[in-house]
Amino acid sequence: MHADLGRYWYSMSASLNRIAADKAAQIEAALVDVTIDAELGKYVNGLADRGHFDAVQVAPASSAEVPDEAGGVRAVVLGVKYPHN
Repeated sequence: MHADLGRYWYSMSASLNRIAADKAAQIEAALVDVTIDAELGKYVNGLADRGHFDAVQVAPASSAEVPDEAGGVRAVVLGVKYPHN
């Protein structure tokens, strides 16, 4: 429903919310998870300053991908499949 100068009417064109919902319904959830993890990894790896961490590892598939090294502190950022409860 639209309004202008006290006049109201319905439009046949799709609203922005409807367009976004239609596009979201076309995308697979697994693809979204993989894309978010990849973009987060690119962002973190592009940072010049890692703070006090010797390494930052983003979205490892399993704990086997995180090496046990004697020296330094490593930050591990879990993927979107593993939210904090």
